Amino acid sequence: MQKKRVSILIYLLNTVTVCIAIVSGISVAAAYISPSELWWPAFFGLGFLYAYSANALLCFIQILRKRKIFLIPFIPLVAGLFTFYNSINFTDDDKTNNNNSVNITTYNVRLFDLYNWSHNMETRAKIIRMLQNEKPDIICFQEFYNEDKGTFRNVDTLKAVLNLPYVHTSYTNNLKGLYHFGIATFSRYPIVNTGELQFSSKKTSNNCIYTDLKINSDTVRIFNAHLESIRFKKEDYLFIENIDEVDEKEDLIGGRKIMSRLKRAFQKRAIEADTLKQQVNRSPYPVVFCGDFNDTPSSYAYNTLRSSLNDSFKTGPAGFGKTYNGPFPAFRIDYILYSDDVHCSDYKITQQPLSDHFPVSCKFSLKEKPVLE
Repeated sequence: MQKKRVSILIYLLNTVTVCIAIVSGISVAAAYISPSELWWPAFFGLGFLYAYSANALLCFIQILRKRKIFLIPFIPLVAGLFTFYNSINFTDDDKTNNNNSVNITTYNVRLFDLYNWSHNMETRAKIIRMLQNEKPDIICFQEFYNEDKGTFRNVDTLKAVLNLPYVHTSYTNNLKGLYHFGIATFSRYPIVNTGELQFSSKKTSNNCIYTDLKINSDTVRIFNAHLESIRFKKEDYLFIENIDEVDEKEDLIGGRKIMSRLKRAFQKRAIEADTLKQQVNRSPYPVVFCGDFNDTPSSYAYNTLRSSLNDSFKTGPAGFGKTYNGPFPAFRIDYILYSDDVHCSDYKITQQPLSDHFPVSCKFSLKEKPVLE
């Protein structure tokens, strides 16, 4: 009887090992499979860290048991090392004392709380004060809002308060010609050229701009991107927050809506990332790429852009680097990437809950070019 119980437990262990290895393998593959071609692995990518960690534990257990079955979880364990490396930082802060370094910030400000989501009329003022303390030389805003008249004349206010006189804006929506929604890059350094990348001919709130800045005697191209949003509605957030209280029918309807929105967003971001990678590779200047990707380090969108650039996250404190301040797990979806001819350090996430994103900052400088003899 005892032997039979042990056999059943071993059988269950082996079955779970194989199943988790398959799930982990799909979550690893999600970073390399475009959702525009095959969409469903992207959902497994969202749970990469959980699946990968469970797979690693089961692999270790099977190694201790000295069973060849350990080879099954070992394959996705090795295949996912790069994605795991991008998801967690294990190192201490990379500090720099370079006086020529430039302080850059990327921040999705959620329209400076235009519609009072935070139920605090002081949110806009708090955001501006926080940015004053950060003293950025360059700042890239997503979900930027500006109006020609009224309280939210943010372009004029930020130029004056932050002492950032050079501005590049791109508005995807202009209500009555007075109220403007889009993205914006503010700079202490002169702008010598600008460009805009529209992701779709249809009306969308997501796009990308690049701004060429003259920094001392060099030119640097700053990308500011806001990739496709999931576009959850109020009822979606309520469903997620109260999922334990809904009945089976509501559970099915709510789940389908969320799955549909995620699928559409995965597919659009894949196409956007492919387009942006081409633009990055064509840049004649060193690149610093800022933005809200709306996707995790285990996603196709991130992996596509990361293949041409480095992630400043690796120069910051150890941890997962949560940048999303919403009703979901600790996701990192806001990034500052940079090309090989740029040096980055002092990565920081300022965890002030003034938007549904936290601002991300780092310092960068250009690497010295080798002298040709």
